[in-house]
Amino acid sequence: MKNQGVVKIFTIALTLVCLFHLSFTVKSRMIDADAAEYAHGDPALKQRYLDSIAGMPVYDLLLKQYTYMQVKEREMNLGLDLQGGMNVTLEVSLPDVIHALANKTKDPQFMEALKQANEKSTNSQDNYVNLFVEAIRSAAPNKKLNSWFANKENKDKISFNSTDDEVISFLRAESDDAVERTYRVLRSRIDQFGVAQPIIQKLENSGRIMVELPGVNDVERARKLIQSSAKLEFWNVYNPAEAFGFLSKMDKTLKARLDEENGLNTDSTAVETDPITGEPIVNQDTTAKADTSKQTDDLLATLNQGGDTTAQDTGKQTFEQFQKENPLMAKLANGTTSFLNLDEQGNSRSAELAFVNASDTAEIDKYLNDPELRDVIPGDVVFRWGKKPEGSNTLGLYALKASRDGGPDLEGNVVTDAKSVIGSTGGFEVSMSMNQEGRLVWKRMTKEASEQDPKGHVAIVLDDVVYSAPVVNGEIPYGQTSITGSFSQEETKLMANILKSGKFPAPARIVEEAIVGPSLGKAAISSGLYSILAGFLSVIIIMAVIYSTAGWVANLAVLLNLFFMMGVLSSLGAALTLPGIAGIILTLGMAVDANVLIYERVKEELAAGKNLKNSIYNGYKNALSAILDSNITTLLTGIVLYTFGSGPVFGFSITLIIGILSSLFTAILMTRLVFEWALRKEKYIKFSLPSTANLLKNTNINFIGNRMKYYTISGILIVAGIASIATRGLDLGVDFKGGWSYVVKFEKNSSTSELRAALEAPFGSKPEVKVFGDNSTFKVTTDFNIADNSKNAADTVTAHLNEGLAPLNNKFTIESATRVGPTIADDIKFDAVQSVLVALVLMFIYILIRFRKWQFATGTVIKLTHDVLIVLGLFSLLDGVVPFTLEIDQSFIAAILTVIGYSINDSVVVMDRVREYLNEHKKGSIKTIINDALNSTLSRTMITSLTTLGVLVILFIFGGEVIRGFSFAMLVGVLVGSYSSICIGAPLAADLIKEDEI
Repeated sequence: MKNQGVVKIFTIALTLVCLFHLSFTVKSRMIDADAAEYAHGDPALKQRYLDSIAGMPVYDLLLKQYTYMQVKEREMNLGLDLQGGMNVTLEVSLPDVIHALANKTKDPQFMEALKQANEKSTNSQDNYVNLFVEAIRSAAPNKKLNSWFANKENKDKISFNSTDDEVISFLRAESDDAVERTYRVLRSRIDQFGVAQPIIQKLENSGRIMVELPGVNDVERARKLIQSSAKLEFWNVYNPAEAFGFLSKMDKTLKARLDEENGLNTDSTAVETDPITGEPIVNQDTTAKADTSKQTDDLLATLNQGGDTTAQDTGKQTFEQFQKENPLMAKLANGTTSFLNLDEQGNSRSAELAFVNASDTAEIDKYLNDPELRDVIPGDVVFRWGKKPEGSNTLGLYALKASRDGGPDLEGNVVTDAKSVIGSTGGFEVSMSMNQEGRLVWKRMTKEASEQDPKGHVAIVLDDVVYSAPVVNGEIPYGQTSITGSFSQEETKLMANILKSGKFPAPARIVEEAIVGPSLGKAAISSGLYSILAGFLSVIIIMAVIYSTAGWVANLAVLLNLFFMMGVLSSLGAALTLPGIAGIILTLGMAVDANVLIYERVKEELAAGKNLKNSIYNGYKNALSAILDSNITTLLTGIVLYTFGSGPVFGFSITLIIGILSSLFTAILMTRLVFEWALRKEKYIKFSLPSTANLLKNTNINFIGNRMKYYTISGILIVAGIASIATRGLDLGVDFKGGWSYVVKFEKNSSTSELRAALEAPFGSKPEVKVFGDNSTFKVTTDFNIADNSKNAADTVTAHLNEGLAPLNNKFTIESATRVGPTIADDIKFDAVQSVLVALVLMFIYILIRFRKWQFATGTVIKLTHDVLIVLGLFSLLDGVVPFTLEIDQSFIAAILTVIGYSINDSVVVMDRVREYLNEHKKGSIKTIINDALNSTLSRTMITSLTTLGVLVILFIFGGEVIRGFSFAMLVGVLVGSYSSICIGAPLAADLIKEDEI
């Protein structure tokens, strides 16, 4: 074997990389275990413990320290089906964006065009701008588009001289910008939500955004968070030194209250009040700042002692003493990296009062919002937390100054544009412009801030979170503002998107939703681990029994393949899902296919009388083309799944692609290294046991002669399946027909008829109810209220479900909930059909290029279509007969595509052997040559099918109810695919090839 050194170096490097990334998962689990032990079953205490160490170094690796938060970010992601959580697909309301661009015109023609475009978008794959342009041209054929969009707000981009094409380009750019803006704002919001490893992904060219929140418990809060329109505000900011005085007054009042509660004597403090309003009068005399500075000096001196309660330095308080006198500020100072960011003169370096651990903000908020404490400070003081910096768990606290009405001085709707630009100094900055209303207020705000000593700040607040509080260097009279600083381009883009979030109303509505409860996730993890272990064990036994010593080498390759797959998944940050586990298990079964091809070739060489070394060399050499062809075709299937799939299908495709590439490396190169080592050490390697040495050897079955029988059997199955589909139909899952789907678990057994009757009244019609595992768990599907896109739609349907089930007096929990809107369902159906057709076309093209015979390609595509039709037909025929659901959903399409990829492997191996025989000028007719090729490769076909079927049976038994339909489709597909490769595909090619074409 050439280049052994390169293979060894690559193997060592890959192993180290996988160990590095997997180590974070191990460390994270160890810390979680420590937290659970510390909390003694109290989830809140456990979370508080984890929050407290979020920013602390907990892992030393390769001379670098990682905080707990960094460890969590690098651990292997688990999908929602394995840990519970929420997955939603949001659709940005482009009709609202286009309407706003037209200055919210009430023109009847324009409104009619919007209505038509909305109706067409439900069943169309075209983008919304194209649908709108088509509709507006139909409603007003003689009007130019600029007549609606050339207005004051768009004057820099559209004029009355603009062509229709220019207006269309403008609409597309603004629509894309609205999606990007919503995406950025959502990402910023979710970063503040405190969810570990959230996923926010734009779905290209669809105006949709997918949001995944693993482990989220408060579903209603999450819905509100991701659906609410952005609230952008501009506030004046109190100087931190001045705000410190407010905190000091609150602390005195709080201390007095605490002393009173503890029975301590306190000096009463009289607060001067306004005789008319009754509000406290805040002393603003010239000594305030001096007092504040002295208190600040005392505080900083205390904090500089690092909490040393034994310090005896004269004139300085210990932290313990300070804590007794200033309970609120002690909370702000506890564990912080910076408190009251002042310079030596007592002037603020930044707008923050303090930086506080995120886990402490709730307790501090109780004090800051306490009515009694707020009575002693000005009524216009508004406390707000800042945005959590990336990689940190601390939040800055700001004291904002409210306007006369108690709100911000300015709201985001005055911003006409904001963009990231390169400034005069060469750095990135944000350029912002405002309308006339905004300019006047902005002029006053910036003037007031710039006249402060030192210069003041204005806060940019989105959804009550301060994103930035830049220093104001001077009055800005015309609204054209540059925000400068040490910004990266990404930071200025984010800021520009935040500033534009108030420009147009672009609400995002949920069109698809899935909620998985934590108990269902734990059950899925358990069943997934059992499936992987049992599948691996079945492969080990089969390979060891059939191939003896060589079988154990293949088993080592499978084990390494599993390790590399997990390591690569972790390094890519890909989420491991239940379908992903199914992909791993399937890969375990298919991974040995390359070894089976090699070993069968080695056995042929040994049977021909060649020595072991030459047999191994020729075995690898002769099997290589078939291995590459069969794996490339499966890889193409994985790419199709990756391209067209979403949700569980996407996760399955990732593991399938990684598994194929990893198995090629381990099966071809790693096993070769082991054999080369064994040969150098003169160790004898067995490729069979005495009982399996002649397994399926010298078979002489007349497959071609019996082809008409096979055609008849297949024809009957296909016709019966089509007839069943035409009469009984297919059980379409919620993915394909839209609706709401709930998995409900009851304390006691129930029945489908009882649940249908109970839910008929609240839903207005009988829903679809199926047993989901045992007789205490059911899947309820309904299209009730599916067209409702309001924010409370999910709560309304869930309330009706609870209303119907409550009178049954049978305690229940909703284990999972799924919503698929009609537009999404239509898109999923389109993508499903498209993906299957694309896969078939790719298979035809690849076979045609590799084997240069259209007959082989045609026979293969017919055989694959045959497999798909039989599996579909059986799902219709057996629905309601077998004791589990046979839904046609996205997972079923993933199974069909995988069957296509697997099924073609057998055909490729046979065609490779036919090509070899033809190149050797083997005598006989084409039918004889193909029949000989089928018999010579029969052992490989049967052994590979046996290992794959073994793991699929285990997946079917242990994989859980969620993927039982998927595993059944795979099980049937592999059986049908193995049969059709031998009995349908190859005979069809034989019938299509003429003798003079050999």
